[in-house]
Amino acid sequence: MIAFFEKICFLRLSFLNTFFLIFLYSMDEHSIALESKKQKNFQDSKILYEVIDLSTTNFSNPFFQNGFGLNLEGNILFSDDNENISAQYFQNYRIPKIYFQSIELADIRDISIKYLSVQIPFIVPVINKKIQNLLGECKNSMCVFTPDGMQKKYVQGIGGFNQEEVGLMIIPEIERLDSDLYPIFKYKIVDTDVITTIGGVGEYAAGMRAEGIINTNKLIAIGGIKNGATGFLNEYFLNAGNLIGIGGGGLGADGLDNSSYTSRNAFLKANNIIAVGGTRAYAYGVYNSGKIEANFLTAIGGENLNAIGFYNQKDTQVDVLIALGTQNSGIAILNEGQIDVKLLVVIANDGYYSLRNDKGKINAESIYIRGKNAISSSDNGLIATNNLFISDFSSIQGSIVFNTSKTSLMFFDVRGQKWNNDFPFFNIKDGNLILNSDTRIEAKFSNEWILGNNLSYDTIYHLLSMTGKGELIDNRIHKDINFLGLSISPQIKTDKTGIIFAFIKKDSPSLFVPTTETSEIKNKKDSLGENFSQEKIIQKLTFISDHAPSIFRSIIEANNNGMKFQEIAIDEGVKNFESNPKLLISLIEKTDKMLKNSSISVANFSQKTTQYVNQKSIDRINNLIFKRNFRTPKFVDIIHKYTLASNDEQIYMPEFSTENSIWVNIGGSYYNSSVSLNSFSITSVNSSMGYDREIDIGKNIDFILGGLFNYGKSFYYQNNERQNFDTFTSGIYSNMIIDRHEIQSSVSMTQLLGNNKIHNEEIGIFEESYANNNFSLNIEAFYKYNFTLSHKHSIKPLVLTNYSFLYTPSSTSKTFFSKNSYDQVFALGTGGEYHFENSFMKHIFQFTSRYHIKDITKTRSISFKGAQTFINYDLIPSRMWIKISYGGKFVLPSNFDLDFSISADMSTLGDFLGMGNLGMSYVW
Repeated sequence: MIAFFEKICFLRLSFLNTFFLIFLYSMDEHSIALESKKQKNFQDSKILYEVIDLSTTNFSNPFFQNGFGLNLEGNILFSDDNENISAQYFQNYRIPKIYFQSIELADIRDISIKYLSVQIPFIVPVINKKIQNLLGECKNSMCVFTPDGMQKKYVQGIGGFNQEEVGLMIIPEIERLDSDLYPIFKYKIVDTDVITTIGGVGEYAAGMRAEGIINTNKLIAIGGIKNGATGFLNEYFLNAGNLIGIGGGGLGADGLDNSSYTSRNAFLKANNIIAVGGTRAYAYGVYNSGKIEANFLTAIGGENLNAIGFYNQKDTQVDVLIALGTQNSGIAILNEGQIDVKLLVVIANDGYYSLRNDKGKINAESIYIRGKNAISSSDNGLIATNNLFISDFSSIQGSIVFNTSKTSLMFFDVRGQKWNNDFPFFNIKDGNLILNSDTRIEAKFSNEWILGNNLSYDTIYHLLSMTGKGELIDNRIHKDINFLGLSISPQIKTDKTGIIFAFIKKDSPSLFVPTTETSEIKNKKDSLGENFSQEKIIQKLTFISDHAPSIFRSIIEANNNGMKFQEIAIDEGVKNFESNPKLLISLIEKTDKMLKNSSISVANFSQKTTQYVNQKSIDRINNLIFKRNFRTPKFVDIIHKYTLASNDEQIYMPEFSTENSIWVNIGGSYYNSSVSLNSFSITSVNSSMGYDREIDIGKNIDFILGGLFNYGKSFYYQNNERQNFDTFTSGIYSNMIIDRHEIQSSVSMTQLLGNNKIHNEEIGIFEESYANNNFSLNIEAFYKYNFTLSHKHSIKPLVLTNYSFLYTPSSTSKTFFSKNSYDQVFALGTGGEYHFENSFMKHIFQFTSRYHIKDITKTRSISFKGAQTFINYDLIPSRMWIKISYGGKFVLPSNFDLDFSISADMSTLGDFLGMGNLGMSYVW
């Protein structure tokens, strides 16, 4: 059976869609729609499959097939069409979903272009329409034959529990003997719409064994659990519209065997065949030692190396043959006979070879190869073709021969593939590749490929590599390679070890032969802004963004100072801008977006982190203004004060207060700027500690001075950017009350440490990191006036001011340089507070509004390394802010207090900052 599907990420992409492809292409419109389907238990659901119904079998305890079941129509239902659930258990192995449903033929063209990148021709099916007007059903012991045959709509055969207990057997009768006394057989003819067979629990207990003429629209054959329990054994003639063969869980428990143990050759003729290997060695999906003719055949290896999808020992003729390799699984196709095919598609997945040609012969008009370890061909095997298509980084072992009877083509489709110069695009190990005199070589490029691979001058790219004992034999009359999608011609070197190419500047030392191409970048440096046509290009780039001309200039300046960024794309784009501007425009657009996201993240994070730290200081000060006489004095303290306060005949009790406090707290915040153009969010967690003391500086003056230290971990999110930073803050704060006047202030310094990342693989910028360290000085002050409403209630109108200075040093990455920056933020505001207290708690409700007179409006400047032209971006700051907050103190025994606060800060542009803190303080 097929290897663990949920571990194979490409199965949904390759197998299911390819199944659609081969299933639909092979049927005309009249044969696609199923006849009336018998839905069970899903009347209210939109289900395209039939429901399992094991009650139609004659097994009283069919324990070995409890992972799936069959209905009368022979369909198998595993799950709904959920991409995350593509298989269900069948005992201890798995079976893919079986699709028998209606779909438009037009969809097949999109599928073939998207997943195979090769135009598959429309092929006339073997069976053009369904067998009509069949009645009744046939199950293991319930088949009734007329003297010459049988016509039933549904046939099911399930192997038994005992050795060689075949579910359904069709055998011929001896009509007479010939002159040599050999028997002449009279074969029964079976016409049926659907056949479903499953190998049994007993050894060699086949689901169905047929030595007759079998005609069916659909056939599902699944191997059993024990050795040799084949699903369907064809020993004479089988004509099937659509056939699925799935190997079982025992040695030799094939899904379908097309073989004969007599002198007659078994013959299988099918429209399309799906062959899936089983879970044990030699449990083949489809085994052929006779002859097969088919339009489509798709093979997938099973869970064991030798659990082969399709094993051919004799003769197979097929229009389209597809070998799908799965990671850590068996061979898709093993050929020891002869295969004649129009189109051979071999898709590998870094596992074992998808196709193994062992002493066999494969004649293919075209071969399509994709992936490493695609083909293995022995020295005494032969693979011949007219056209060889290579897509993605691929490799094979053994030789491929181009036919000399027709013009041949070797085509490298490198569009969209990320080039890795550690590997050749196509590698042939221990085999020869012989190019005929008229063999053409073509390589197809695309704008996306050019940008994604950051093509540069004076860099060698390996197109084909011969390793081991093989070599490239180039008999071509014309040694050139046609590079499609690129007007700049690279230099090529072809020898027995392979093919390499490079783009070479006119003034560079030659890697192969000096090129006649003129470096457009170099011309650009000399005439930038002077040549009318080039200035016209810059003017046209302004429609992308205001920064596009600066980005273009910065790239050119950097490249002329030794950097190698998109040299080929720039030259190609400038050279062909009038006829094809997409390449250059795409480069500038993607670069602009990348720089914008990276630059804005640094500026946003620094500013908002500073804003949060300032708020932490103010929350602490607000908790301090709860008078210390709020605490109930201990008896020993009262006696001490009483003794000190004695004076003649008058005794008074002075106001009790504490002078010192030490505190710790934890907190967090969430900032979201989803409404603004530069949307982002910041999540922070932190811990703080501090000490403050009441200082006597004069009569009727309460003055508190304290210091704090804060550590925070913050996480920045913008689009696909994910950054995290550490912040360290130290500061001092004070609160002074003179009669009804109150002045609060804080001064703090914050150090932000982190690394910012910049990347965009679409333009060849893989993740680069640069230091993002930031220093800020923060000053904040409040003036409040106290209106006492009663002993426990008061209100305080207030005004506030805030000033922040931020310094960001310069930093560099592999490709970019960022200047240092000096920024300032200045704000004024007003608001009010309401205070309420009782015997054990105090509360503060605060409302403020502020306006940022000065704010950070630009990011720091960034350029490509070595360039003189810099780019910076607008930040669009939110200047008007409104904040509501609540703070409270809860008195605990033994001089402890519980402090807590929560606030919400909102801008008129829709930005939001929410904060919360919880802490403990000890006073004495």
